[in-house]
Amino acid sequence: MGRRRVTLDWANQRVKRANIKARLAELIKKTNELSNLCDVRACLVVLDREVDQVVVWPSTQEANSLMEKYYSLTEHQRNKKAIDPESYIQISIEKIEKKIANTRKAIEELEIDHLMYELNSGHQEGDAIFGDGEEGDAIFGDGEEGDAIFGDGGGL
Repeated sequence: MGRRRVTLDWANQRVKRANIKARLAELIKKTNELSNLCDVRACLVVLDREVDQVVVWPSTQEANSLMEKYYSLTEHQRNKKAIDPESYIQISIEKIEKKIANTRKAIEELEIDHLMYELNSGHQEGDAIFGDGEEGDAIFGDGEEGDAIFGDGGGL
């Protein structure tokens, strides 16, 4: 049989407090990085319930001014750039579908350009561009054996 687990309440509390302090320091660091890298104003307000202490970053005055500015905006202005996961996925799908449509359009234009080039270079519309896969077709052919390059059936 194994031993019962002994809990040291005072030790667990000390470890818990140390973890909270480390996480708070990391959270402040990340908020600072976000603010600097994205060139936005940000504040952080954390309430520590165990000691009834409020931690504010960067300062209480700056956090108050930023929150007052936020709450002075209308509901529409606050949520103008907010996106939920479903909207994000829908927007992503629409972007991908638009790319697919543009690619299909480009392919059609290239096919038309290629067809026009073939017609301008003297090939008839009925000639197969690369033959029909029968043996003897070199580059172009109309399906007759012995087609060489231009598919006229007469060789070179």
